[in-house]
Amino acid sequence: KPLFLTQEAEVVDLKTMGNGNRHLSIFLQEGGQIMRAVYFNGGELNNHLSRGQKVDLVYSLICDNYAGRPKVELKIQDLKIGS
Repeated sequence: KPLFLTQEAEVVDLKTMGNGNRHLSIFLQEGGQIMRAVYFNGGELNNHLSRGQKVDLVYSLICDNYAGRPKVELKIQDLKIGS
């Protein structure tokens, strides 16, 4: 799968999810668009991220069919918290 890079995306909202809060769901804004991103096994970053913070991320695109409504989401491969 192709990988994409986005720099300076703004964290709009975030929460842990999954068994033991191991995963992270993040809503990011970049270029006027808000997208949901999922970081599997990235739940520990929840304590280091906050709304309004900027991040750089490498991701692939996935199609989520939750509740029968398909939508494109970002699957984070790597994330760097901005300064």
